[in-house]
Amino acid sequence: MTSDRSSPIPTIEQAAESHSSGDLNSAAEKCREILKNRPEDLAALHLLAVVLSDAGLNEQAIGFFESTLALGGPDSAILYNYGHALQSLGRLDQAARAFRHAAEAAPLRTDSWYNLGETELQRENPGAAIQAFEKVLEQDPESTEARINLGIALRKAGRNDEALELLEALVGSEPKNAAAQNNLGIILTELEKFGDAEQAFQAALAGAPDYADAHYNLGNVYLAESDYDAAAECYLKARELAPDNGSAVYHLAICRQKQQDYEAALELLNRLANAEDILPLALGGRANVRRDMGQFDEALADINTALELAPDDKTLLGNKALTLQHAGQLAAAISTYREALKIYPESEQLHSNLAQALLLDGQFNEGWQEFEHRLQTPSLLNKRNSLPGVEWQGQAIGSKHLLLWCEQGLGDTIQFMRYVNLVAEKAGQVTLVCPNPLVRLLQSYVSDCRIVAETETPPEADLNAPLMSLPHVLGQGEIPSSGAYLSAEADLKAHWVEKLGEVKKPRIGIAWQGNPNYEADHQRSIPFGSLGPLLALPDYQFVCLQKGFGREQLASAGNNMLDLGDQLDSAAAFIDTAAIMASLDLVITSDTAIPHLAGALGVPVWLMLPETPDWRWLLNRADSPWYPSMRIFRQSSANDWPSVIDQVKEALAQEEIF
Repeated sequence: MTSDRSSPIPTIEQAAESHSSGDLNSAAEKCREILKNRPEDLAALHLLAVVLSDAGLNEQAIGFFESTLALGGPDSAILYNYGHALQSLGRLDQAARAFRHAAEAAPLRTDSWYNLGETELQRENPGAAIQAFEKVLEQDPESTEARINLGIALRKAGRNDEALELLEALVGSEPKNAAAQNNLGIILTELEKFGDAEQAFQAALAGAPDYADAHYNLGNVYLAESDYDAAAECYLKARELAPDNGSAVYHLAICRQKQQDYEAALELLNRLANAEDILPLALGGRANVRRDMGQFDEALADINTALELAPDDKTLLGNKALTLQHAGQLAAAISTYREALKIYPESEQLHSNLAQALLLDGQFNEGWQEFEHRLQTPSLLNKRNSLPGVEWQGQAIGSKHLLLWCEQGLGDTIQFMRYVNLVAEKAGQVTLVCPNPLVRLLQSYVSDCRIVAETETPPEADLNAPLMSLPHVLGQGEIPSSGAYLSAEADLKAHWVEKLGEVKKPRIGIAWQGNPNYEADHQRSIPFGSLGPLLALPDYQFVCLQKGFGREQLASAGNNMLDLGDQLDSAAAFIDTAAIMASLDLVITSDTAIPHLAGALGVPVWLMLPETPDWRWLLNRADSPWYPSMRIFRQSSANDWPSVIDQVKEALAQEEIF
């Protein structure tokens, strides 16, 4: 006769041993056997919940965690594991509450505080994350992970200086810590300290060559510096290491866009069409490419679709306004900028873009006021803070010393020199700190103003102001009338008159190419081939005013283009060019520094512009209030340079310039 004995009930220790050995199925079975006989066994309920969570069955695990908490009350360990399960399911609000309750139940337990901090970062709640990581560091001051994450939280809270100090100290003690170097690089990038950021990312990659995020972030540095080839290489590597990194694909597309390879950019962005987490960004990127291609209707359709998915996205709102501006809908663009600023009133980029739209529309008073927001960018803040004197805001100067400083391109400096005379009338002493190459040229300016190079130690001063802020500070609602205010050096002019030789037909200076690293250069610079019908005119002698960029194209110009050599202006910027211009009959140019120089010299200059020009050239007029000697020729549609060349040819046929 056999005995019918049931199997013995497993013990919680046996279940725990199975869990520890990685046999999750066995551990779960043993927990369930225990619970059949003792449904309220807290240890078995908790362990089963943990096992299910470890197996990725978090939805099932949640129920057992909640049953355990209902029976046993707020236990720190249970709450901690419950938080993990919730976090895995993306239920971040509940996860944060669970971790916080776990931490409050056992304040000395740093893992609860740490995970609370991570969850708050995921929730985009950096203030709470900072508090959590500080709690960890109270117990464990040397916790590398907590210090790194505290740095991230400080950065996201806008406390960049504190984040920088923290992470610099960390990499000082742990220079091979790739995560610390990577996060330090991110902060340095945001502070526009690109050289230091590059070093940090390279240090991260030296210790961790397959660190995808560091490759991606290094690409962002190169992109900010307009080194599109290097940036693309980094994004390709990041994508290779992390194929699901949609941001790397997106930024690779931006590189192709900047390189004017629009088809490649569109192909990359189309690949992201099914990536839900990045779809609004991808649609916005595709819209930007289509805008550059002149496909404004398609671009606006993409942006509007993206805004349905992310209606308050700052970047999308700004790009919609910019697209409307390029499409010739300036009033709608300005309105869109204003609506975006109601949501993001502190956005320097939105304010700056609104400023340019207002200035383009001739609304100078408000435009100059909005333009002041550019000074909040890290690079300009750093520059201003490095100079002596306090910020001049238009108060009476009297006998005080005012230091003016330049902030943007050489053409901008030439253009805004006209305001220095107005300032000199109000100040006891005025000094202009300008880019080194311009010192010699600007010394011809008639104002009682000392010109010093940026590389010199600036003189002591009572007040300082950026040159391009003078219209706002002076309350200039209109552009002050100004004829020629720069002059060519007499001996150089005589030298070039002799070198150019006998005048046999009208001489016209030609420039077509700006710096290709400038973000909007693809819109303003003219393909050299488009100049062919103009350069073929036999009744004129064309003189190349191009230096550096674009000169490699001269081989196809034929004998009707006089090349003065790449040594032009070798001693200082524009001094030879100014002397040559003074002996020319006319200058025809794209939107570079050249039209500013010609206008400031009072030389007749014809400016060829894209359909949507830079703000300073306004709209729908053939003249410029900035330069009385200027005539403007504009595209009637995007990228239509041939029609502009036809306009210039027709004007030449009607003008007697010799």
